[in-house]
Amino acid sequence: MRIGKGGSLIPDERALGEILIEMDRNTEFLIAVGSGTLNDLTRFVSFKIGKPYGIVATAPSMDGYASSVSPLIVKGFKRTYEAIYPHFIIGDTDILSQAPYDMITAGFGDILGKYTSLADWYISSIVAEEVYSEEIADLVRESIEKCVNVAKDIAKREKSAIKELMEALVISGIAMLKSGNSRPASGAEHHLSHYVEMKEISSGKECHFHGTKVGIMSIITSSIYHYVFSFSREDIKEFISRRNTQSRDEYESSIKKAYGPMAEEVLMDLNYFYLDETKRKQRQDKIIENWNTLKNVCKKMYLLQRI
Repeated sequence: MRIGKGGSLIPDERALGEILIEMDRNTEFLIAVGSGTLNDLTRFVSFKIGKPYGIVATAPSMDGYASSVSPLIVKGFKRTYEAIYPHFIIGDTDILSQAPYDMITAGFGDILGKYTSLADWYISSIVAEEVYSEEIADLVRESIEKCVNVAKDIAKREKSAIKELMEALVISGIAMLKSGNSRPASGAEHHLSHYVEMKEISSGKECHFHGTKVGIMSIITSSIYHYVFSFSREDIKEFISRRNTQSRDEYESSIKKAYGPMAEEVLMDLNYFYLDETKRKQRQDKIIENWNTLKNVCKKMYLLQRI
């Protein structure tokens, strides 16, 4: 079947319904031929109907090929849903190297996002006591470096470089599988990208590729890191002492202002992120206590040098 005829394909309720309507009831195996959105939709349907699936990649455009979750737009809000990993991933460099250029650059942008996502993950392991794996982080970091080192050849569509890009994207998905969540490959840069995507869809504007937005947001996020880590531990301690805790009403008001009609959906997902005075103070103390370590480790991650 072919879905999304005559326009941009959005991974929403309409697209899922179209697949289910067109699907033969005797289907035993699903094969997606495409890239990000088609892979996400097929993976979710595969999970829901209990049938395996595989993906024939046509572009090295995003890191979700090996993932076991599907980011979908439901009720106008982007959420990540449980799904299943593919039984196979086929990536022929003859095909991948001839993908539209903006899809290749989108894949490279998605890889750049791993610099900031790994930094976010490490910081969260210290400040919020999240589980962190140096082994998984090294796996992702090594694939990023290989990819960045052949950036000029990727721009020239060299097959050997496109191979490195595709492998880095697949390894990112494997890292998410190994960790049990998206932490090794998704951080603040992805949150910002998702915000822009939801705004694009709600306003009816043309949607840019996921990886393109991630790449741009990685530069913004890295700039914030540059700025924040320019301060000393004593500076941070002083800033925190002057910062008032946001009340729940103020928190919800800021969400409503930013998201408009989507705010209620956002708050349903985000309210557990709200930190009261006690929890916020605990995290602030950990930031101050570990400031120099956080600063030095993030520098070693090449975050400040490479973006």
